[in-house]
Amino acid sequence: EIRYLGIEMGKNSHQPHQPWETLDARWGDCKDKTLLLVALLRELGVQAYPALVNSRFGPRLEERLPSPFLFDHVIAQVVDSTGKTHYVDGTISDQGGTLATIDTPDYGSVLIVRPDTHAPTRMTPASRASTLVEQIYTTTDYAKPAQLTVHTTYTGADADAMRSSLGTSSLEDFAH
Repeated sequence: EIRYLGIEMGKNSHQPHQPWETLDARWGDCKDKTLLLVALLRELGVQAYPALVNSRFGPRLEERLPSPFLFDHVIAQVVDSTGKTHYVDGTISDQGGTLATIDTPDYGSVLIVRPDTHAPTRMTPASRASTLVEQIYTTTDYAKPAQLTVHTTYTGADADAMRSSLGTSSLEDFAH
């Protein structure tokens, strides 16, 4: 429920607001939302760190010369209780599921903001996006109407897109 909105002026063009400021304002850019997410996860005892990415260069990031202007987005690296690493983009709306089922775009290489980081790390996203459509036709004979039952199951980013679509369409439009 924190709107994604960036006002890129002054020191907060590169320095995130404090988590309490973002929570109080109910809006923030990627830096603000990620720092809030990381703070909340750490309060719950979960290892989490901001991760700087470049949304255009992707895996070619490591071919670029180091620069403070190299990164244009911030996501979170989350390490679960089994030690498995996940990446969460707190700016993506309408996501559902669990840490293990959330889809995050493949931003290529990420620079984790933590003391022991010395170089970018390659993301290992696991896309779980799929749409499964099951169609069942039921008929008693050729002269009578048939019944069609359709079950559609969305997972991962496909489920996120459907949630977004349902949230912006009226019931009548969707039924049509």
